[in-house]
Amino acid sequence: MATRPPFDLKMTRTTFQRFYWYKTELQQLCRQYQLPTTGTKAELTQYLGQLLDGQAATQIKPIRPVHRTAKASLTADQITVETKLLASGFKLNQAARTFFASYFGVEKFVFRKAMGVKMRAVERDHDTTATVADLIAALADPTVIEPATEQTYQWNNFVKDFYRDSAVSYGIN
Repeated sequence: MATRPPFDLKMTRTTFQRFYWYKTELQQLCRQYQLPTTGTKAELTQYLGQLLDGQAATQIKPIRPVHRTAKASLTADQITVETKLLASGFKLNQAARTFFASYFGVEKFVFRKAMGVKMRAVERDHDTTATVADLIAALADPTVIEPATEQTYQWNNFVKDFYRDSAVSYGIN
């Protein structure tokens, strides 16, 4: 396993993407180089990749614009399947968990990756027509994939490589 070099503007995008970076590290680097600091690991990685490719920091814009609204978060009893996902106060929070637990008739509801993918797409595309029903539909669609995000889920490979390294004495393969 190669030692990760420190981030440097002289490194290539390929070198940068070969190594595991924590989201907090990516945010810190984005802050340091005046890039957008919000978003998924994939989005932060993309901003830094664009910078390494020679794009000016001032030209790198957030993939999903931050929508600041004065709307307070909705409570579980205010959420329905017709609730709009944008500009309504809807958030993937405890109130939404409570709504989904009731909707699906389960004691505890856990958000699924498909829901996060759908929410990011709605935000990115500023889809003001999307509703909670669209999140429910996303759960039923096994083809929902967001490849750029998948590439940032490197932790399992990182751990496997760590334990395979001959310098580590744990001997787990």
